[in-house]
Amino acid sequence: MVKRRGPVVGRRKLGKALRRLREAADLKGADVARQLKCVTSRISRIEGGDLVPNRDDLRIMLEMYGVEDDSERQLLFDLLTEANRKGWYESYGRIMHPKFQVYIGLETDATALNAYETVFVHGLLQTSAYAHAIIDATMPRAYPEEVDELSELRVKRQEALTRSDDPLQLWAILEEGAIRRPVGGSSTMRAQVEHLLQVTELPSVHVQIMPTSVGAHAGLSGPFTIMEFDQEIPDILFVESQGGNLYLEKPADLRRCKLTMNLLRDKAAATEESRRLLMELAKEHE
Repeated sequence: MVKRRGPVVGRRKLGKALRRLREAADLKGADVARQLKCVTSRISRIEGGDLVPNRDDLRIMLEMYGVEDDSERQLLFDLLTEANRKGWYESYGRIMHPKFQVYIGLETDATALNAYETVFVHGLLQTSAYAHAIIDATMPRAYPEEVDELSELRVKRQEALTRSDDPLQLWAILEEGAIRRPVGGSSTMRAQVEHLLQVTELPSVHVQIMPTSVGAHAGLSGPFTIMEFDQEIPDILFVESQGGNLYLEKPADLRRCKLTMNLLRDKAAATEESRRLLMELAKEHE
């Protein structure tokens, strides 16, 4: 079972704390780099949560920043332990892009996801057969065994929705075209639609369908996901595209996309009406 508390959020928490302490000490990244005998970019990567310092480096940094309180020092070393923890998904590291590992790490520690999808069913809602067909089509250079493993990983991520310890809350808005696209053939699509009907019975999952008849609406600029965390970590906006993945944390970006999400919820079919649409679609695949 996928459990919360992976290393990614711990790395981000530690990095933000170290940046705050460095700035409070009126030091530049170059000052710290000289003391640690490393390049300045290493300090930037540590503070950005992309790299974890070793215990000796952390001890030197805390001395430079004037952190003498034992409880504060212990808290930071506890964060270091959390940041070094292995994520359940790291066993799939051979077939995953490092940036996607970051996404799964964030998803693992998130308390809620608010997602809008335009082209296909959200990954946390896909069946194994549907996921396999999508991955096989979008990754033409992948070996068959890699497609199998990535499909397995996608399904395993879904355990977050049913974990006993604070299940992930998912609110997904899917374009009608996404659930009508014939991925993998009629039998695969019927199983996928039936899976959507089944998973939306979970109290943690809400799915709305955006009817094509709505026409123009606020989400036409593309799909996005808003990831929510415990109070100590700010929300993160994730945008996936052919050009790469973006993680945005600026308040203005989050406000804009939260407004868009609210507008989409108002325009999309309500959850019960969406279930009715899914039932009708399931019949079409009989």
